[in-house]
Amino acid sequence: MPGDGPDAGARATALLRTAYLLTGERGAAEDLVVAALVAAGPSADDPAELRRVLVAEHVRRSRRQVVGEATAMFTLPGSRAAGPVSPGPVAAALARLPARTRAVLVLRYGEDLSEEVTGRAVGRPPAAVASLTAQGLARLGELLPDPDLEPALRQDLTRRAAEVDGPPAGLADRVREDRRVRRAHRVALAVLAVVLLAVVLLVAVTL
Repeated sequence: MPGDGPDAGARATALLRTAYLLTGERGAAEDLVVAALVAAGPSADDPAELRRVLVAEHVRRSRRQVVGEATAMFTLPGSRAAGPVSPGPVAAALARLPARTRAVLVLRYGEDLSEEVTGRAVGRPPAAVASLTAQGLARLGELLPDPDLEPALRQDLTRRAAEVDGPPAGLADRVREDRRVRRAHRVALAVLAVVLLAVVLLVAVTL
């Protein structure tokens, strides 16, 4: 959880809004927020760093997605969502863009961030952000008939962001449980490595 002060809920809500615009589905967005908070560790109190981790986790997860009809389902692997959603035309078109390009458009038009701030979030220099923005808009222009593309994109992202009116339920508990599971997994791997090393040494000694 990003801090325990009075602003923690607002920060978690803002993070969930970004995740929701990236994934297009509430359950997948909550999963992404939890994963980002766990991965960020002590940096979870730094909004800029947490945004960067969120985008990186989104890109990493998107690489594992099964290629399919993006207009029929936004859900990422591991999501708790029960089934597909029916996005609007702008959201559906966004889902067909590469994950990093989608993130750039979400941050530029959904959060009104500068090229410099967006660049830090996506791990690219401002010039690359400008290029990704142009490429993303060009691709959206091929997919959408709307002549006023940029206002339509901004309006759609603003409308969908407003659908998130609070932080994920039980966020702190989910983060703690995910951290516990990851620690247990690391311990199990360490034990396995020690056992394998012991077996190798035993074989070497007996030869």
